[in-house]
Amino acid sequence: MIVTLEGEGINEAQGMQVSLPPESLAELAGVEGASLTVESPAASVTFDSQALNAIARQADAAVVLVVEPVSREQLNEAQAQVVDQEPVFELTLQCNGVVIADFEAGNATVSLPYALAQGRQAEDVVVWYLDEEGGTTPLRNQLRRAKAAGHLHHPPLLQVYGGL
Repeated sequence: MIVTLEGEGINEAQGMQVSLPPESLAELAGVEGASLTVESPAASVTFDSQALNAIARQADAAVVLVVEPVSREQLNEAQAQVVDQEPVFELTLQCNGVVIADFEAGNATVSLPYALAQGRQAEDVVVWYLDEEGGTTPLRNQLRRAKAAGHLHHPPLLQVYGGL
């Protein structure tokens, strides 16, 4: 079973914020093989069955998924150098103000609209994890070029696999 929530009226520059009720998450997590996709023009985030179960176990209130662009002013000097002029997004999944980052053995697939610069290949792109302490960690080989999926996206898309 696959459940997809689509958000219209949200543009890429604004990002997206979605609140997911704990009862609905628990019910969906109880369905074998279920996944959840939250989709808008700003991003698409899919939680596989294992991630969905892990999230539901940690949720005692509404779970809020936020995907929003980050301005250069919010980055420290080292982070700004690493990302250069590439877009930066903050992805957060929280319950009662506490970040849910442990998907146990599950995965989240994040798709963001991104146009490769002329002469670049998807293999050349590095997704960086920018932590709250100001560090940067490359997430190489977790990226692939995807075809447009659904009517909400503007191709091409780059997809990142793994925990948020």
